[in-house]
Amino acid sequence: MCISQPVGESAANGHADVKVVQVLLNTNAGVFGLAPPLAEDGAFGSKTGSAIRAFQQSQGLQEAGKIVPDG
Repeated sequence: MCISQPVGESAANGHADVKVVQVLLNTNAGVFGLAPPLAEDGAFGSKTGSAIRAFQQSQGLQEAGKIVPDG
């Protein structure tokens, strides 16, 4: 699974790209303590944004709440 445009704060947040990110975040929920799971609806909102930041923090990444293609 890959995305074609960035997903996150101040990003394009295309429906298909957001849905891919939501699926991947849910798949890795145990890594960063995501509960309850995100709705895999392709809509970027505060829960998806918070989950992106939590995942990035858990991995020691310095990104600012955005996932980019090939990132």
